[in-house]
Amino acid sequence: KHKHILTKKSSSSLSMVDARSRKGNTNKTLLLRRSSSWDQRYLSTNAILSTTFDVLKFEHGRVPSSFGSGVYGLNNVFPLVCKFVKDLKKCQMNKFEKHNSRPLYFASVDIKKCYDNINQDHLCNIVCDLLSENDYLIQNFTVLHPFESMGKVQYKSVKRVCPPECYVQFPTIAQNHLAKDYTNSIFIDGVKCNVAKKDNIISQLREHLFGNMVVIKDSF
Repeated sequence: KHKHILTKKSSSSLSMVDARSRKGNTNKTLLLRRSSSWDQRYLSTNAILSTTFDVLKFEHGRVPSSFGSGVYGLNNVFPLVCKFVKDLKKCQMNKFEKHNSRPLYFASVDIKKCYDNINQDHLCNIVCDLLSENDYLIQNFTVLHPFESMGKVQYKSVKRVCPPECYVQFPTIAQNHLAKDYTNSIFIDGVKCNVAKKDNIISQLREHLFGNMVVIKDSF
């Protein structure tokens, strides 16, 4: 049996790759997204969606409450835990004073097949409603700072997203923003700016959610 997996290529054409399963003789034809550069390297999903992700991070920074109870990572969990412990101790002290102390219970739950049951149409509409601008200007910078424990210099790409009318020149950004986050570092202006269109971002989101298929061990 032949299986065909289709995804659109960034240059509006498709790249075909033939792959053979190690467990059997099943032939698979994979059509994968490919870079338009001369070396034709394949782009990861994170690379394809990097601009969209940067824009959504910018919108989240504008209205953090739009993210609900979500967090970026463990660094965002710790302040929430500290606040919870502080509020809990305060609550227990009030109950102790009133001689009305009651046991505290914790419940740990897991939703079976949580991501499989997400309403993708509803999710897409929620994300699209977060986009408040028609155009987003993306400025690119590079930060070089020492990694003393490894004895080398570390490279990091930094982006600034804003409406086009809020453009700020590099010296101001370096002095007022980058210098506060990085010490003993060299800042390099990427010079070239990109403009992301709202319609293009929505189109890419819809393609990502509805136009791709995930295959894991011959299961779709």
